[in-house]
Amino acid sequence: MHVRMLRFLEHRCDFSRPILVALSGGPDSVALLYMLLECAKTLPLKIGIAHVDHGWRKQSAWEASTLRALASQLNLPFHLKVLNPMLLSGNLENACRQLRYAFFSQLAEEHHYQAVLVGHHQDDLSETVLKRVFEGASLINLKGIQADTEIYQIPVWRPLLEFSKEAILRWLKERNISSFEDSTNLDVRFLRGRLRSVVLPFLTKEFGKEVKGSLIHLSKEAEELGDFLKQHLQVYLEGVIESPLGLMLDLSEKTPSSLFELKQLLRYFFEREGVRLGRAQLSTAMQLIREKKGNKQLKIDQKTVYFDRARLFIERNPLTANGAPQRLDASLSEYASWKITWSSMAEGSVEAVCGTSWKEVWNGNFWMILPIGDYHLGPPCVKKEYPRSSSLDKWWTAHRVPAFLRSKVPVVWHENRIFHEFLSGKMNAFHGKVKQWAKVTFEYAQRHPSSNL
Repeated sequence: MHVRMLRFLEHRCDFSRPILVALSGGPDSVALLYMLLECAKTLPLKIGIAHVDHGWRKQSAWEASTLRALASQLNLPFHLKVLNPMLLSGNLENACRQLRYAFFSQLAEEHHYQAVLVGHHQDDLSETVLKRVFEGASLINLKGIQADTEIYQIPVWRPLLEFSKEAILRWLKERNISSFEDSTNLDVRFLRGRLRSVVLPFLTKEFGKEVKGSLIHLSKEAEELGDFLKQHLQVYLEGVIESPLGLMLDLSEKTPSSLFELKQLLRYFFEREGVRLGRAQLSTAMQLIREKKGNKQLKIDQKTVYFDRARLFIERNPLTANGAPQRLDASLSEYASWKITWSSMAEGSVEAVCGTSWKEVWNGNFWMILPIGDYHLGPPCVKKEYPRSSSLDKWWTAHRVPAFLRSKVPVVWHENRIFHEFLSGKMNAFHGKVKQWAKVTFEYAQRHPSSNL
């Protein structure tokens, strides 16, 4: 155990910063603490202790006091948080977990802890896998608990995942180290307690053999499958465009050949933005992509996801072109969602208004070359003629401009006509050569849409 723990720490630790041990006082966290103390004889570890008194049992306050005394004896910093279960509602298990990790995250920020270490072991891993099987998790999400995760912006390390509960108890007994016995771990009021005291023993008895090993093996297979898929789908993931406006995944030219690959690619894409899809939403998204539907959208986790001809957009910061028309000259510094800069040029000549397309708009930075004249910047009118006899809407459709962007980006007006739009990327020729022109640059600036009015 000692060698594995050393290897775990050497691979992860920045020895200039302390680590935080989540110490419940149970055998798992106590073993973790004493293993770290052994490693500290070899490695320059700086250790702090955090304990959360959930207030579920009468002796919990005494246990917290005992752990504080232990920390003092070991000359280690001790941080305590006391919860009042009477103030909690809903799923108590989940509510307490969220409060614990919020506490750890706060400590990390205040005391510069690089990670919190928790005592999860192989038995916890098998319980998690079984729970996820019953919940109907996807195949790769059967991998269970990971040695490295991040919760509330703090890294969470689990050095004991390679060890069974039995091995941990044996390690403590050999060293005559005592710990608390938390009866709530087997309390059938809680899901974890039911899994440990009822479900797993029942499965072992009825199946005729220990099932924990099989669940751990399933977890490893799921992790290997996930690693394979992530590598296999990397060519698509590398094409994801992230900008201040959100994320875009372009599958218009090439789509995964199988439904299984497409399904997992979408999961990876949405997880990147912290969005979780239900089965029905995932099925709808796959259908919209395979059929290359345009001008479709889904509301997922309070975010709007747009689908346009096998392109997906997750809007992080909604755009707007709303606002009264503004004179477009060097004095205009912002309009709606955009900061504007103006660079006048006097040399050379241009014969067309040129600029960038909707892809640059999505990236949050676009520009145009504009002859000096009398212009206004304002919302688009899609029924207005552009550039000659056809409507602006038909022009954008012909050039495959995503429908959801069309009302969100202003256009340049001249004498009650649309002089230039920014989404098609096409040039708009004008008669006569002009020697005085300007480069106008638009950069996304997150602010209240009406801040310039």
